[in-house]
Amino acid sequence: GLWRTLWALGVVLVVQQLDGSVITPRLISQTTSLHPAVVILCVVLGGAAAGISGILLSVPLVLCLRAVWRTLVLRMAA
Repeated sequence: GLWRTLWALGVVLVVQQLDGSVITPRLISQTTSLHPAVVILCVVLGGAAAGISGILLSVPLVLCLRAVWRTLVLRMAA
């Protein structure tokens, strides 16, 4: 009936929100050593700047920039 459908829709929405805002950023942050807030910020800014492609490429781009930065710092220190 209608109540069961609304209840199922509510459960799906809650699970989607948890997955998108808590679970996925934590998993990505553990594998990339980025703070979850940085992951969320990258995805939001990437989406605002370039849409779907920005969302998909924002975290890898930040990781590449971090690697370049670390390499430059190590070369300057040596």
